[in-house]
Amino acid sequence: MALIKQSSKRASERPGLTTGGLVAAMLTAALISVFYLAWKVVGLPFVPFDAFDWMARILPGQILAAGIDAMVTVIRAFNLGPTAAAAKTAEHVMAIAGMFFMGLLVGTSLFSIIRAVRGRYAVILGHPPVLRYRSGIEKGGLKILSIDVKMSLNLVCHTFGRVMADF
Repeated sequence: MALIKQSSKRASERPGLTTGGLVAAMLTAALISVFYLAWKVVGLPFVPFDAFDWMARILPGQILAAGIDAMVTVIRAFNLGPTAAAAKTAEHVMAIAGMFFMGLLVGTSLFSIIRAVRGRYAVILGHPPVLRYRSGIEKGGLKILSIDVKMSLNLVCHTFGRVMADF
C-alpha cells in the first residue's frame, strides 16, 4: 500500500482575506453580545468597558488629555447635550467599537496566517491533511479499491484535554 499525500487547494481556490474579515467580524460581534449578556444577566464585568478603562490607565497623560479635550470640543460643537452624559456615552461607544475593531484585526490576521501556512503546517494548526490509501488496480480511471481516509485530531485533542483537566 502506498501512502500518497493529496495536494491541498490552490491559493486562488481558498477563501480570501475578505472572507476572513467577515468571519472575524461576525465572531467578534457574537463575542461582544455574549459579554453584554453576561454583564446584564450574571453581573460579570463587561469586557469592552474594562479594556477601555485599562487602556485609559496605561496611556500617557498628555495623550489622554488631548483625547478628552477633543471629545469635549466635539460635544460642544455639535451641542450633544450635557457634557458629562455625552462623554460617558461616547466612551461606551468607543469601548465597544474598539473591541470590535481589535477583534476584526486579530481575527483577520489569524485567518491570513492560517491561510498562508495551512499546507505546510496543517497538523499543527488543526487542519490535518487528507491521506489516501490505495491498493488494487487502476485502469482507465476505474478504481478497483480506493479508500479515502481523513486523519482527525479531534479525538486525540479531546482526550488530551480531559487528561490535562484531571491532572
